[in-house]
Amino acid sequence: MEEEKKKNKRTFYLTIGLCLVLVVAFIFLSSYAYWRLSDHQSGTNLVIGGCLEIQFEEPGVTGFTLEDAWPTEDAEGILQDGYSFNIVNTCKKEVNYQIVLESIGVPDPSKKMKPDYIKLQLDNGAIVKYTDLEQVADDTNPDLDYEIYQTRQMLAGTVAAATDNEYGVNHHNVKIWMNIDADLDARGQQFNSRVKVYAGQGIPEPEYAITPESCFGFDASTGTITSYDWECGTDVVFPATIGGVPVKIIPDGLLQYYQSGYNLTYLDLSKMTFLESIGEEAFEMYTSSSPLVFPENLKSIGKWSFRLYNGPEVVLNDKLETIGEHAFRAYSGTGKNLKIPSTMREIGSYAFQLFDGSNLIIEAGTQELTIGNYAFYSYHGNDQILTIPGNVKNTGAYAFNGFNGKNLILSEGIEEIGNASFGSYRGETNPLVLPNSLLRIKEYGFSGYRGSSLTLPPNLERLEDNAFYNYNGSTITIPASIRYIGNSVFFTYSNYQNNNVYNMETTEEFFNENVEHYAYWYGGATPVWSNN
Repeated sequence: MEEEKKKNKRTFYLTIGLCLVLVVAFIFLSSYAYWRLSDHQSGTNLVIGGCLEIQFEEPGVTGFTLEDAWPTEDAEGILQDGYSFNIVNTCKKEVNYQIVLESIGVPDPSKKMKPDYIKLQLDNGAIVKYTDLEQVADDTNPDLDYEIYQTRQMLAGTVAAATDNEYGVNHHNVKIWMNIDADLDARGQQFNSRVKVYAGQGIPEPEYAITPESCFGFDASTGTITSYDWECGTDVVFPATIGGVPVKIIPDGLLQYYQSGYNLTYLDLSKMTFLESIGEEAFEMYTSSSPLVFPENLKSIGKWSFRLYNGPEVVLNDKLETIGEHAFRAYSGTGKNLKIPSTMREIGSYAFQLFDGSNLIIEAGTQELTIGNYAFYSYHGNDQILTIPGNVKNTGAYAFNGFNGKNLILSEGIEEIGNASFGSYRGETNPLVLPNSLLRIKEYGFSGYRGSSLTLPPNLERLEDNAFYNYNGSTITIPASIRYIGNSVFFTYSNYQNNNVYNMETTEEFFNENVEHYAYWYGGATPVWSNN
């Protein structure tokens, strides 16, 4: 087996090495026929990425033994032994994979059998025609001009993680035969195929042609696409230029279902090298199993533009500056990282509200970054470190409310924590460290924090209601900079009962004269005032 790269896509696969050659020939002046099956195998044990292996049950022995007359009834086809193999996971993490059947053509194109004559069965499941399987690639082999690849998916599965005692193993069996409805023109025809298992970052994406320029209305003076002709189809690959003029703007609601009544089934923006802006609600109802990859010069994504998209991955470009409200609200990003580039200036409210992928990475930039309310509300970050860079001056209300990962790092430069921004972070393993630049913590900002220690920064001015409502520490130091203390800032039942110590860095007189509001904030504790 071998590692293959297809058009710079990082796709790894395991090739079983079975090449099926089904040769069909009629006997002269006879009403019946026979087929001859030959096969060869290459490699029996290849590890890709250190985790997956293929194991043949009977190396060198074909499982296809059908020799009686064809075309073949399904009842006879499923009586074959088939070809069996195991997918073995040697790593302690489950791995997703796809099994595909690849039609690879024949040396003489005139003898290539029609693929709709082929039926198959995987793992004693449903009997299907080859052409009824989902087509996942269709491309010409660059080395053999007669050989056309037509790759169709048979199964998408997951192999369990290995344990200390055994590997994760999935067993599979493939049976292939000639459809009983095959026409007489099948005589002397040949069907070649390969079975492959793709793992890691998935199977090859379908190859779609660029949508003709004539399908788009276009304002050349501004580089704006003004309309789309749905008669051109629901799979849309945007061109980089129209009439030689760079396409720079996709307007509001261009391919939105509510305005057109059509459901977009495939979208490719990656070839739009001059695109700068995507308007509001442009693709609002688009749902797909394909990744969203944004072109290199895009600067702005409008609000609601991809609101219902929940495909496998969102890949933001490195020059992006703004993402509007609700732009990717339905995107969960399961198992994927989400990187916010350093050029970002604004992430609107609810932009990634349902994102809960593997890791959220916010790159530090030189310009201020505004993060809106509920922007990453559902991100839990299990066992991950979340770093908020210093160019984020204010965090929106509930912006990271779901986060309760391994550690929360707040960088110098942050000035304000919004309402319940980090309300779920407990910090029981890693105590919370607040930056010296922090001036204000709004209501319930860290209301879930249960660490055993807390140091308030020296420039903090406002602690609003319930800011550290569940704090479990025994001492708290209040800096001299404080000017406002809300209700129940540190209130918990244990603090109220245990008369914990509150070290004040001011005299009582200074405190009473300069703090504009303070409630019954220290529970049953008695503050210890400074003499300075």
